[in-house]
Amino acid sequence: MARHLPADSSSFEIERQRREMIDHVTQKAKRVNHIIKELGHQRRDLVKSRHDMMDILGMDTKKKRKKKKADVAREEQQAKSADFMRCATGFKNKRMSAMVDGRPSDRELVHFFNQDSVSPEDKLVRETAKRANIKILDAEAIKYQFDKYDADGSGEIEKGEFKTLFLKLLGVRVINLFIF
Repeated sequence: MARHLPADSSSFEIERQRREMIDHVTQKAKRVNHIIKELGHQRRDLVKSRHDMMDILGMDTKKKRKKKKADVAREEQQAKSADFMRCATGFKNKRMSAMVDGRPSDRELVHFFNQDSVSPEDKLVRETAKRANIKILDAEAIKYQFDKYDADGSGEIEKGEFKTLFLKLLGVRVINLFIF
């Protein structure tokens, strides 16, 4: 017999105590499961509050950083593709190229690398790239980014444009606020 039971206990008494213990353990298990479920709800609420607080403070979450990194990579790839296609065709200020399957026509390929078909602005970018010993596509991508932040098209980055560029590089999100 079990040590926790009196020696003179009948089988009926033992069975009753066994059921009571099972009921007691079952009740505790239900309470533990209820507490675990409640803690799960509280954890979700805390995570949501944390994300809300980070949004208010302008801080990035891991998910946002990952999304932002993917967006930046996608933008860079699109910019490179657009710059390549714009520069490769050499027809920035002329008619659009008659491209077939993303490739210039045979007639255009004859003058594909001809400097005469490139705009003066693109010539300057290419000459600068050669002097600085960098790839022309990289220089054109830099020029594209520069033009993106040179809002007034002056060819210079003014204080306000620089502030926008700097905040973008830092990843700061500004909503109708003036930062001085």
